Amino acid sequence: MEGGEPNKKTVEEWRNIYLQRFQDLHDNWSDEIPEEMIHSDNPVNNRYKVRGNWFATIKSNFENCKTFKIFPEEFNEEWKSFFKTYTLRMMSSKEEVRTTKEEIDAVNKLLIKAQEIISNSK
Repeated sequence: MEGGEPNKKTVEEWRNIYLQRFQDLHDNWSDEIPEEMIHSDNPVNNRYKVRGNWFATIKSNFENCKTFKIFPEEFNEEWKSFFKTYTLRMMSSKEEVRTTKEEIDAVNKLLIKAQEIISNSK
């Protein structure tokens, strides 16, 4: 790149990006648990919190926030503990495992807490 460094975001810019992502993941995905499995190729709507990809996206974003030191260590331990338990449960069966309402509620609470942490650190 001519004349300088590549575009590097500041921690404040990352905070804003993650705040918007967490708001979207909380507000714009359905808490409904349909009877049938919802896969990513669902032609009607695949924005259900019950999907494993919703959980994976949140975990990945939380890991990035940890890297950028956006969250306090206490919150990092809280979300890591939840995802460890969730992942073990999902992987422990050879049969199809369904996400529970309690798991969705727990992650919704983590998303709200993440938004509060970011909003209060500005």
